[in-house]
Amino acid sequence: MAVEDGRIVDGIGGTNGSLGFLGGGGMDAEIAIRLKPPLTQEIAFRGGLKDFVGKDIEPKDLIKFRKAIVLLGESIEKDIASILVSMCNPREIILSGRLIAHNFIRSELGNRLNKYAPVVKVKKLSRIAKEAACGAYIIGEGLLGGKYHRLVENMKISGPD
Repeated sequence: MAVEDGRIVDGIGGTNGSLGFLGGGGMDAEIAIRLKPPLTQEIAFRGGLKDFVGKDIEPKDLIKFRKAIVLLGESIEKDIASILVSMCNPREIILSGRLIAHNFIRSELGNRLNKYAPVVKVKKLSRIAKEAACGAYIIGEGLLGGKYHRLVENMKISGPD
């Protein structure tokens, strides 16, 4: 996501973003309309790096598959390039997610992305919750008037009227 003056001005990720370890990322509508019912959540969690290498692996095993790491790097760099339309000169690029725990992946992404801005790893707020879940909690807590209410106000996020 791109943040300017404390507000989110653009973003990409999840099933809309680049491919991940399990999911193939954004799906072309031409493919989506041809999928046969019943459609399940499994569709969103296929076509990623694990399927690309064609083996039952864990993220740490990607170190053995250079082409998969390059594919991941290219895909994420494309996402960053699209956000640069909304934010031309980012102060930094913050990486998050379970794949970033692996030095070889952080290194690949750092080498690719540092030409746009310094690359840093997000500070993890929880030992068990994913970074995105922590962010959702903070926004929800703020919308309910909790300890993050000033942050949510600064971000100009409001709940339903």
